[in-house]
Amino acid sequence: MRKYLPTILIITILLAQTGFLIGVSRNTLETVDEASFVSIAKTPGDWSTSADRVMEVCPPREGWSEEFIRSIYISEYWFHPPLPAYLVLPLVSLTDNIYILRIFTILLFVASIFLVYLAVKKEKGNRVALLSLIGVIGCLTLTRGASNFYYDSFMAFFFALSWYLIVVGSKWKYVSTAALVVCRIQAPIFLIPLILKDRNWKLVLPGIAFVVYYMGGWAVTSDIFWLLDFWRQQALWAVPVRMTIPYTILLVYLIPVALLSLPSLKFVRYSYPEVVAVLIPVLTYLLWGPSPHTLTILGPIIVLVTAIWVGPLVRRFDEKTKLVT
Repeated sequence: MRKYLPTILIITILLAQTGFLIGVSRNTLETVDEASFVSIAKTPGDWSTSADRVMEVCPPREGWSEEFIRSIYISEYWFHPPLPAYLVLPLVSLTDNIYILRIFTILLFVASIFLVYLAVKKEKGNRVALLSLIGVIGCLTLTRGASNFYYDSFMAFFFALSWYLIVVGSKWKYVSTAALVVCRIQAPIFLIPLILKDRNWKLVLPGIAFVVYYMGGWAVTSDIFWLLDFWRQQALWAVPVRMTIPYTILLVYLIPVALLSLPSLKFVRYSYPEVVAVLIPVLTYLLWGPSPHTLTILGPIIVLVTAIWVGPLVRRFDEKTKLVT
């Protein structure tokens, strides 16, 4: 029985995470972002978007007036790269049920947790890997955005897959990082912790995939600064929301991340990739906008960060145990 205990524990934790997110999903209305994603996924090759199109799939409701939607969705070119939409094309062709669709992205997120568990296990052993899952338990509500059928779970998955492939020394890491950068508009910045982890500047090359996407946006919009226009539109939404939600609430919301991350600073010279990785989504959340799905990627990253200081604790415990025996 003791031999199978680690397997039972990891399965229990992953099932609990899955069940929690499905429960959140069942009690959350479809968002405008999700409706837009479904609509775009159904029309491969047509990446334009407009307020009319968004309102067609998700009519204005309380808090989402027509004027509000038009202030955001005015781009001629969809501002997130197309890979996730292509990946879910077979799924959205079969069903429009948002609760069924959400199960797919929830499973992707849970798979990202499992991948970083395997990476930590490879580098630091099974006990450290299991204990590092404390991070997942401590941040259950923080990563509830993973229950959204949106781009973030894809970004978390390909980040975790890239990390795992780097740890095992696979050449497929170039393919995985190329997929990562065309998962979400912010995804290329996550190349930084991956490059630091691999100590390999060739990992910059997958960024070419994002450049191709950006050039496509330039060709469609005839505006080389089209991405800046997107950020301007987002600011129209994010700034008013931040003004109505006290920063104290946002900071309290991130307390679990602080509690799990701060101990790792003691070992910062050994953990630059993990520390950089956790700072990226936290700063994005605080400086840009308080959308729950923004923090989805913290799931796998928090496991990596927790492993930084759990590892030394396990080693010290082993040393003391040997001295006693």
